[in-house]
Amino acid sequence: MVGTTMPVTGNKSLLNYSLSIRLCTDGFSFLVHSLGSGQLLLQENLRCAQGESMAEALERGLQLPRVRGRQYERVILYSSSPSTRVPLDEFRREDMLAVYRLTFTGISPRPEDMRFQVLPSLDVVEIFTLQPSIVDTLKNHYPSAMVQGLYGTMLSQVAEMQQGSTLSVSAHAIVLDGGVMIAVLRKGR
Repeated sequence: MVGTTMPVTGNKSLLNYSLSIRLCTDGFSFLVHSLGSGQLLLQENLRCAQGESMAEALERGLQLPRVRGRQYERVILYSSSPSTRVPLDEFRREDMLAVYRLTFTGISPRPEDMRFQVLPSLDVVEIFTLQPSIVDTLKNHYPSAMVQGLYGTMLSQVAEMQQGSTLSVSAHAIVLDGGVMIAVLRKGR
């Protein structure tokens, strides 16, 4: 109707944003979503400059006006480092480094690089690595930011979709040069 205005409801969620940061091998990918509409508002890929550390590149990315210019309700950094999963009942924090080194024999992480995340929908714990300097840089800007493993988060989301669905759901992983694409199909679509 022409001339009609909507009353203010006090729902501030339409004004809030989510910042997702994906750590890649050569830099970061920043995604900003509107929590109200789910719309992607910004996608910014940032590569490390020669001689620049990953933490310095993250700092540079967090200072970009397009990234810095919003208030975020949720900030998540996803690590795309190789990860492994251990049954929840078998997980021991003190064994993380040994399990990781046995799984990925060509990688030698430091004890302070070790991270884990519980994936309750799968009854497993994902073990991955992330440099503490990257976490510190992120937390300096967003103290309540979360750090998660990218692959475990994707697997967990697929598992949750399957658990809550009455439709048959199938998940397919396709290995690509730059990573893994996961397609979730419902009723063959």
